[in-house]
Amino acid sequence: MTSKEMDLMAANLKNFAEPPMVLLAFFKGKPAGLSITLPDMNQVLKRLNGRLDLIGMLKFLYYRRKITGIRGIVFGFKQEYRRLGLPILLFYETAKYAFGRHYQWCELSWNLEDNRLINDFDRELGGEVYKHYRVVEKPL
Repeated sequence: MTSKEMDLMAANLKNFAEPPMVLLAFFKGKPAGLSITLPDMNQVLKRLNGRLDLIGMLKFLYYRRKITGIRGIVFGFKQEYRRLGLPILLFYETAKYAFGRHYQWCELSWNLEDNRLINDFDRELGGEVYKHYRVVEKPL
């Protein structure tokens, strides 16, 4: 991601993120990776029926407290740090916080099908692959 993309994502996510589930990993003082996990806002949005009027805002505030799942949306590490156990550490810290709260499940999504490391990691955690994402390129 570019710096602009990261800044935009950070500005948008501040409204939904819980700081203990936004983690940065450093190795010997150098940035090595990050993990961003958010409450599954889809559980709230489906109850609003596309309306964000006064009633919709009240519903949003009420149902936001009833979210039971989280979604790992960014989980990435620089190549030279991927096999040091840092991914396990960040996932453990996220899970410890989340399951200490009211969250019951986690979806690790948007994994490319040829990303063997992350797909193996997900399976080792007890996850199952239920969708495949592909990047297709075609000149215009």
